[in-house]
Amino acid sequence: MRKPCGSLDRDAIAVYWTAQLEPAVFPIPLSFPVLNAFTETALRILVEFLKHEGLDARFTDKGARLGIEEALVDIETLHDEESEHPDLPGELIRTVSLRYSVRMTPDSPPAFGNPINGLGETLKDALAMAASIWVEGDLPTIRPLIGGQVGPGTQVVAEGHDWRIPPWVVFLGAYQFGGPSVEPLTDFVREHPPFLALRSLIDHDLERDAIHWITISGFRAEPGPAFGRLDCWLDGKPWSNGADALQDVDWPELQTPRFIRQFLALVPESAIEQVPGTAE
Repeated sequence: MRKPCGSLDRDAIAVYWTAQLEPAVFPIPLSFPVLNAFTETALRILVEFLKHEGLDARFTDKGARLGIEEALVDIETLHDEESEHPDLPGELIRTVSLRYSVRMTPDSPPAFGNPINGLGETLKDALAMAASIWVEGDLPTIRPLIGGQVGPGTQVVAEGHDWRIPPWVVFLGAYQFGGPSVEPLTDFVREHPPFLALRSLIDHDLERDAIHWITISGFRAEPGPAFGRLDCWLDGKPWSNGADALQDVDWPELQTPRFIRQFLALVPESAIEQVPGTAE
């Protein structure tokens, strides 16, 4: 069967995506999260979101089957708290922080792991929010790397592109925005993509011939510049150099609460047989 356009070269998997990988290639633990009642609920909610996207997903005791090749999703609980709602005294709100990661096969190491926060009136509401962020933001970006097609809104930066950073092909995920009035913010990032503030650091800081992933996120409620210091994660860990570079962006002045998030995947050019085009 012909391999989907843009998926990993099977010969390169021995270097980039096997259980024998050097720590620098996948700089996160190669252990798998323990399945308990909490993570099972989170996985089952994720499966419903994946089915809504048309994927033949299903829950297993080894993780959530994505319905793309043999890929599975793991969920690790990092934080779970019930506290008083900051804007509604006397009301409670549930906050969770989960790490979603993907495995090519049940025995492969996890990759693309990042903390994702969710909140809601109930635990299921909070888990559903986190699942929707992952399905709408991270999954479309990495789909071509696990046997699927490039997701809507994903931009591919490769040879011939003005933003190219050899030796990687960069998959820029769609922006995720939140707030009552985000039009000025969407207009700004269209003209000034935050990714451009990271280009020199990517070339300097990142291990070459390795798969990497970056998450940019931030929230601010007060009037003033859209963001002060954004959170920036590299390979699932805080990246202070990246956060410093993003702080130098001349963000527009905004008056209402706002949220932004973007997920990026960087894959060595040698690991991709054919660079995919962006989906319509």
